[in-house]
Amino acid sequence: MLESLVKSGAFDFLGYDRAELFGCIDDAVNASIAAQRDRLAGQVFIFDEATASTRSRKRVATRWSDHEKLSYEKELLGFYVSGHPLDA
Repeated sequence: MLESLVKSGAFDFLGYDRAELFGCIDDAVNASIAAQRDRLAGQVFIFDEATASTRSRKRVATRWSDHEKLSYEKELLGFYVSGHPLDA
């Protein structure tokens, strides 16, 4: 579901490239699972709020071309959102 949301542009408001977000999905899900497991076990971190931003790693990803973005939008939504192929 997260892959479809990223491909369709639902997270564009975050200001990150879609390819970069797409590459981070597995890390985000794994971090969420680990945090939930720790929470259920009663494990808490003193500086949890302060270290939340430092735990994430930035992935280097090749930016998707406009054609790739539009094809994903059409595939998932049935129409184009961020432009049209004939605009070029």
